[in-house]
Amino acid sequence: MSENDVYTMFTQHELPYLAIEKAIEFISQDPLAGEMYDGQFLDQISNEPIDKLKLYKHELQKLSIYIDDSVWDFDFERDRFMKIFNKFISKVLEKI
Repeated sequence: MSENDVYTMFTQHELPYLAIEKAIEFISQDPLAGEMYDGQFLDQISNEPIDKLKLYKHELQKLSIYIDDSVWDFDFERDRFMKIFNKFISKVLEKI
């Protein structure tokens, strides 16, 4: 399954549990994972209802260990991504 497949599942609201599971897998391999922009899967997970995300509590909590300052070449890239990551923390990690 490709990143495009997961992106499509999120945007069409099809197979949401599989989309979440695969997005977590992609983020574990690449924290910037997404089809259209860096951090898109973190952003899309942040928009999912908390009741769906509670099933993946442990996996979602582990994602933050993959984020560090070594993945950005420019400050503006880091700042844009960190905005998405902070949304993920406040909408997901603090509520599950």
